[in-house]
Parts: sequence; structure tokens; C-alpha cells
Amino acid sequence: MRKKLVGSLVGGLLLLAGTLCAFGQETRATLGGKVTDTTGAVIRKATVVVTADETGVVQSTQSNGAGDWKVQNLLPGHYRFAVSARGFKTTEHSSIELQISDSKIVDTSLQVSDRKNGSAYRQLAW
Repeated sequence: MRKKLVGSLVGGLLLLAGTLCAFGQETRATLGGKVTDTTGAVIRKATVVVTADETGVVQSTQSNGAGDWKVQNLLPGHYRFAVSARGFKTTEHSSIELQISDSKIVDTSLQVSDRKNGSAYRQLAW
């Protein structure tokens, strides 16, 4: 009886340990970057719209005070993103492949808009 109890305890502990290890496996990816102008100055509050090619799921964020942005918990797959900011032309990136546990950085340099009202934001037709 005691052998059976010890065996059950050991088996249960091994199962628990295996389950905890499985939770430690990273299955998602991260995409981020820095937004600057053509002189290298950071652009704060730029809007970044990330789209999953396979699913069409869209996630958006803004660059912080250092010009950095990040979208986490992305499923592995193919992505594209667009960066826009007031007074700048929208820049688009495509064909970005993310694998499990990837953390890709794609920096973006925005050009000043040639529009007289200073706003280059446009709707993305994806």
C-alpha cells in the first residue's frame, strides 16, 4: 500500500513538473521598432498598425517618448505594418515573418509630408 502511495505521489509530482515546464515555453512573438525622421530625431506618438496576413487581425499602438513601439503576443505567421504621424508620410512594411519566440525589431524612418496642411495620415486600404 505504501509503495502504491509513494508511486502515485512521484507520478503526480512528475506530471505537475511537466505541466509547469510546458507553461514556460514561449509560443508567441513580438514585433517592435523605433520611429524617427530622416535626420534621426525620434517621433513620439506615431501610430503603428500591425496586421496579420493570414487572419486579418489588426493591432495598433503608439511610439513612446523615445520613439519605440512594441506589439507582443503575436501568433507565428506573416505580418505587415504601417507607421503614420502628423506631418509625415505614412510608411508601410510588409513580408515580415515571425516564428515562435521571435522578437523582431524593424525601425522606420518617416519622411516629412509635402502636404500643405501638415497631415499625411491616410486610411490604410488593406
